[in-house]
This record gives sequence, C-alpha cells and structure tokens, in this order.
Amino acid sequence: MLACTIPTGTNLAFPIGDVQADQFTQLGTHSQESSTADLKRDCDANADINVTLTGAQNPDTTDDSVPELSNQGDERVAAGIGVQLLYNDTPLELNKMLNLKRSAGGLESFPITARYIQTKDKVRAGQANATATLNLTYQ
Repeated sequence: MLACTIPTGTNLAFPIGDVQADQFTQLGTHSQESSTADLKRDCDANADINVTLTGAQNPDTTDDSVPELSNQGDERVAAGIGVQLLYNDTPLELNKMLNLKRSAGGLESFPITARYIQTKDKVRAGQANATATLNLTYQ
C-alpha cells in the first residue's frame, strides 16, 4: 500500500492579521492580505495524494469553499466576511476530494493559502477566525 508520512507538525495556521474593511466593496471581493503555509509530506513513489476540506459551511453564502467563522453571529465576530483556503489559486470546496498530485517519491510540499472573502453586501469589523480539517488520503 502506498502512503505518505508527516515530517513536521500536523497543525497548519494562517495568520492573516488585521485587514481594513474598506477593501471589501462587493460580494466575492477578497482581501489583499493572505497567509500561506506548506503542507509537507514524505511520500512513496506513485502515491496519489488527495485532500478533502471538512467543516461547516458559512451560512452567509452559498459558496461551498467558505467555512463557518468561529462563534459566527457573536457581536465580536466580523459579519459579511469569511475565510477561504486555496491550493494553486483554486478555492478548496468543503467536503469535496481534490487530487493534489501523484508523487514522484520523497518530500512533497503543498502550499495552502488563506484569505478573507466578502459574503454579504455589507461587512462589520470583528474577529474572523475559522477552523476546518484537511483530510489527506493516499492511494
């Protein structure tokens, strides 16, 4: 059976920092600021590497690539904003498997980028954190 091992920690964090609300001018606008983390794996040759992003969808949008914000609806949490994770500039859709690549063998690196995206006509400043799980499978 082909597989990959984890050469580093299992948690990825994407500290985007503060973003000015005036960047968000219409639905679907994304922040200029982003944060990228490398998902590293040491893989057998010919292992097909797949990823699935799991979590609850943000209720403010029909876009299935935007997870729910932590404590969404709380007055301290931003409104009209969501978080989006991307691989190769393509948003990862919730609960949909994506084939990343077939490994040549050895250390593989998959840069995942997080950014904010506008989900409603109006935004309100506040905390905008989200938690989701990246499930990796190998075939």
